[in-house]
Amino acid sequence: MHTFAHAVAPLALAFAAGTAAAHTPIAADSPDGDLPALVYDARPAIASAAVSGAPWELRRSTLPATFFASGEQAEGDGPADVVFTPDGSTIVIAHRESQNLILWDAATLDFAGEVRLDGFPQALAISPDGSKAVVGSLVTNTVSIVNMQTLVVEATIPVGLNPGAVRVMPSSDLAVVGIAGDSQIAVIDLTTDTVVRTIDDIGYTQLFGVAPETSGVNLQYSKFDVIDDDRVLNVDRFGQRAQFVNVRNGTVNNVAIPSDGSGLSISGDGTAAAISHTGSTRRITMLDTALELVSSALFAPEDLRGDVVLDETGSRGFVVVSNATRSFVVGSGSFGPQLNTASLNGLVRNFDGTRAYGIGFNGPVFNFATGSLLGFSNSTVSTDFGAASPTEDIAVACSTTFGDDLVVSEIDASPRLAAFQLSGPLPEGDRTRTVAVSMDGSIVAGVSILSDTVSIVDAEIGLKSFDARTGQRPSGVGVSPDGSKVVVSNLDSTFATVVDVTSGTSTNVNISRRGSQVEISPDGQFAYIPVVADGDGVWRINLDTNSVQGPRITTGNMGGVGYQYSQSSGIDLSPDGSLLAVAGSFTDNVSLIDTANWVDLGDTLVGDFPSYVAFNPDGTRLAVSNRNDDSVTVLDTTTIPPTTVSTLFVGDQPGELAWADDGRLFVLAFADDAIWIFSPGGTIDDVIGLNNTVVGMHVDDDANRLYVATSTASISLGGAIGFAIEQAGELVAYHLDTYAIAQTTELGSGPAALDVASDGSVAAVAAILDAGTVITGLQEGCNAADIAFPFGIVDLSDVDAFIEAFAVGGAVSDLVPPFGITDLSDVNAFIEAFLAGCP
Repeated sequence: MHTFAHAVAPLALAFAAGTAAAHTPIAADSPDGDLPALVYDARPAIASAAVSGAPWELRRSTLPATFFASGEQAEGDGPADVVFTPDGSTIVIAHRESQNLILWDAATLDFAGEVRLDGFPQALAISPDGSKAVVGSLVTNTVSIVNMQTLVVEATIPVGLNPGAVRVMPSSDLAVVGIAGDSQIAVIDLTTDTVVRTIDDIGYTQLFGVAPETSGVNLQYSKFDVIDDDRVLNVDRFGQRAQFVNVRNGTVNNVAIPSDGSGLSISGDGTAAAISHTGSTRRITMLDTALELVSSALFAPEDLRGDVVLDETGSRGFVVVSNATRSFVVGSGSFGPQLNTASLNGLVRNFDGTRAYGIGFNGPVFNFATGSLLGFSNSTVSTDFGAASPTEDIAVACSTTFGDDLVVSEIDASPRLAAFQLSGPLPEGDRTRTVAVSMDGSIVAGVSILSDTVSIVDAEIGLKSFDARTGQRPSGVGVSPDGSKVVVSNLDSTFATVVDVTSGTSTNVNISRRGSQVEISPDGQFAYIPVVADGDGVWRINLDTNSVQGPRITTGNMGGVGYQYSQSSGIDLSPDGSLLAVAGSFTDNVSLIDTANWVDLGDTLVGDFPSYVAFNPDGTRLAVSNRNDDSVTVLDTTTIPPTTVSTLFVGDQPGELAWADDGRLFVLAFADDAIWIFSPGGTIDDVIGLNNTVVGMHVDDDANRLYVATSTASISLGGAIGFAIEQAGELVAYHLDTYAIAQTTELGSGPAALDVASDGSVAAVAAILDAGTVITGLQEGCNAADIAFPFGIVDLSDVDAFIEAFAVGGAVSDLVPPFGITDLSDVNAFIEAFLAGCP
C-alpha cells in the first residue's frame, strides 16, 4: 500500500486502474508477492472527472452483457470509520463504497443491523447519550442524522465539500463536522438538525493509501478532538497551527507550532494535549488546554512517523517512530527505548486510561505506568483505523486496502485476538479480481480477493448458484473441464481451496504460502498451483482425492510483476497437459515440468524479467514475454532443455500472450495499449492500437475471432472531487483474418480479467469495482435477437429485454441505420432476427 499526505483544499489526485496514468506499475516488483508500503508527500496533481452517482448506478447498461453480483446484501465495502456506542454494546462501521452503516453486537459479534445512506459515508460519531449517529458523506457532501433506536435516517443536511471528520459535544446537543474541501467547521444543532454556525479557516490533512492489487482505497481526513463541552482542538499540519475552536461562539485561537504536526491526543482529563511532528522535526509539542498555549516541547531521538497518545492525566504517553513505538514522560522530556511493534497507523487510549492500543498489523498493547509493551493482539491483518470500547478492555480496528476486515482485540494485561472477520455480514463479495469459465461455458467462477470468497454462476440458466469461502487473499482460479470443481489459490493462506460445484462444499488442501494461480489438467484429475514465497515452486493436487500428490517442484524465482493489478509470474499448461511452464521473473528463466513423472526438466535463460508464458496449440513452441527488455522469447519445447527459436521485439512492457492455430502470435504490450501480431515466420503482421487498457485477450480460431477486454476503471481522490469512482469496459471481437472490428459489447463495468469458454459460447470478466462478474454470449449470428439469458436460445426473455432496451434507447435496440436513433426499423430488424432463431 502507498500512503500519501497532503493539504486538502488546493489538491486533487486521481489513481486509475486501467488508464494511461496507471501503466507504470504502482507497486514495486515483489519476489514474494508482498505489497510494499511507501510514503510520499503528494503535491499538486491532475484530477479525473468526478462521477455523478454510485458505481452500481453507472454500471447498468442495456447491452447484451449481464452482471452477477458476488455476495449478498447487506455488504460492508470500503470501511471508512468505526466507533462504539457509548454503552459499549454495539460496534458501528461506516462503509464508503456500500454506502451504509453496519452494526455488530460487541459481546457476541452477531450482525445487529444496517442503515442505508446517501453518498459515500466517510466519518462517523455517535452522541454521548447514544441517541443519534452523525455521518459525513462524500460525493453528496451531506451529513446524515441517524436515530440509533429505530435505525432510521431522520435528516440529511447539505454541508460543504468533503465532510471528513465528525465529533459530537459531551452534552449531545451539537455535532461538529470538519468540511475538509472548504477548510471549515460546520456546527449542527442536533435538536433541530440544522447547521447553526460555520467557522472558516480550518486546516485539514488528507491521508490515503491505494492498493494496486485491487484498487482498494484507505481514505482518511485529519480529525480534531473534543476538549470540553465548548471547544475542540485541531492541528493544521501545513498551516503550522494548533487551532482552539469554540464551537458555541465561533471563535478560533491559532497557536503557532512547528511544521508537520500530525498526531493529536488530548489527555483523558482534558487538561493537556500532545501533537507529534512527523519527519526531521523530531518533536512532540505539549499544550495547556486551559490557557491555550504551548507548555513544553519534547525532542525525540529519531524521526517521528505518526500518531501520539496521552494517558489520563497527560503525564505519560506513546508515540510512533519508524517501524516501532517509544514511550515518553512529559515532565522530564525523556523517551523510552524502541518497542518492536512494527509500523502503526494510530494509537488509542483504553476506557480507564491505563493502557493504549496500537492500530496496525500486530495490534500492540502498552502500559502507560511502566512505558512497556504488554503484548500483541492481532498479527493477522494490517489495520488502518480503530477505536477502543468506552466500558471495557476491548478494541476494534478495520483494514481497508487489502481486505474489508474487522479485528476485535482484548487489550487487558494479557492481550489477545478475540475475533477476525469481514466488516460486513456473510456472504460478502468484495473486489472480484479473477474469473474462470468452464470449457462448455456453463459454469463461471469469480474470485473476490478482499472478501475471501468465490461466487459460482450457472451461466446456462443465468443465476448465481452460491458463494463459497476461500483462504485469505484468493488469487488464481480454475474450473475443471466438466465444470464439477472450482479450484482457488490463496496468497495469504497455506492451502488451496477446492469447491465441489454440485454440493456447494469446500475443501482446503494444504500446500504452502502465496499460491498465485491455477492450471487444471485436460482430464480434470490434477490442479497445478505455483507458490511465490517460502521456496518458489509448483504443487500438484489430485482432484479425485483432494490431496497433494508428490512434492513441491522447485522453480525459478516468481512473485508480483506489476501490470494493471500486480499480477504474479505466469504459468501455462501445454494443450495435452504433459508440460507445465513457469516464468521465473526474478531469475530471468523459464522452468519446464514433466507433469506425468512430476519432475523438473530444467531451466532455460530467456530475456529480462519474464512475466507471461504461453504454449502454441500443438505444444511445440512456448512464447515468453520479457517485460523489462520489451521482447518475446520463442522456445522449441520438443528439445529438452528447450532451445531458443527466435527473439521478437515488441512495444513497451509485453505481457499476456495468445496463439492462433496457424502459428500467429499475439502479444499484449501493456504500457502501449496495443496488441502486436507476429506471423508464423516471426515478422510483424499488424499492431492493433486501443484507447484503453487491455486486461485480457483470447483467440478463437473456430469463430475466426480475437476477443479483447479493455477497461477504464479509476478512483479519484482529493480537492474538488473528494472521492469518486468512474469506470467502463468493452469486449471487442476482431476478425482474425483482417483485424477489423466484428462486434463490440459494452460491459458496463471496468474489468480486471477475462476468460472465454473453450467452445466459444460465452465470455466472462471480473468486475473489480462492482464486485461481481459480467457474462456475455459470443454467438454472433443471432446476437440481435439473443440478448438475454439463456444465451444460445432465443425466447421470450429476449423479447422482454428488447422492449426494455427500446424504451430507453441504446445499442441493443439500435440494430439498423440510422444509428443513433431507435425507431420502428429497429423493431422490424429484431422481429426478423427473432424469427430466424439461433443456431
